[in-house]
Amino acid sequence: MFFKDEAMQSMAFDSRTDGGVYQEPDAFVGDYLALVNANIAGGKTDIFVKQKAVLQSELSADGNVSNTLTVTRSHQGQNEVDPWYNHINQDFFKIFTPAGSSLTYLEGGKSKEIIPKVNYAQNAYETDPDVTEIENTRTLLQPSPDGYAEEYLESGKRVFATWFNVLPGEEGVLKVKYNFSGAPVSNDQVFTFVLDKQSGSEMDFEYAIVAPAGYYWSESGSDLFRYKTSVLPSRLELKLTLKQQR
Repeated sequence: MFFKDEAMQSMAFDSRTDGGVYQEPDAFVGDYLALVNANIAGGKTDIFVKQKAVLQSELSADGNVSNTLTVTRSHQGQNEVDPWYNHINQDFFKIFTPAGSSLTYLEGGKSKEIIPKVNYAQNAYETDPDVTEIENTRTLLQPSPDGYAEEYLESGKRVFATWFNVLPGEEGVLKVKYNFSGAPVSNDQVFTFVLDKQSGSEMDFEYAIVAPAGYYWSESGSDLFRYKTSVLPSRLELKLTLKQQR
């Protein structure tokens, strides 16, 4: 969301309703996630699609984070009479992660060939510089035999994207594994997990993170911290404190 009026823009930013992407401060220690769905030629099916995301993380003593993200989408519009509801949900699904992330596995994503009906270059169409900057970082990935993904740099984040389509009455599952490197951990270090929710969307979300060997989380009293909710704020920030076992 963007306003030319600076006061309105400031209000949207302060209330976290501008849809902006979280920018990590200097010396940030933690993880970031945002899941963005784009319904493209999927009718009005989003209203009948329920989404659940589960992120399982492991933090090592040297600061490396290994993530397994499982997203389930259930299409419950199979009994609707209107064709724009009882229709395949075609979702271009984007996963925003820390800039240094590397995708190691993806299962459930599909590719889709789109043939433009117009030759934009020959017909002198203008290109958007922001879109061009993102597309210039685009890389096609095949992280597993049954997985297709595209990779971008966008808004300071590493983005993994794929087509995640679900037929009426069916359930689709997307499983993604990725990792990134951070700073070595220490006693009393604060690890912050941030999740930006897509504006206007809802989903069930679960998060679990395992502390490095020899450490535990102060908030849970064990090496495992869990969080679960069906009502996400616009931005979720979980601050966790590492404690060294004595």
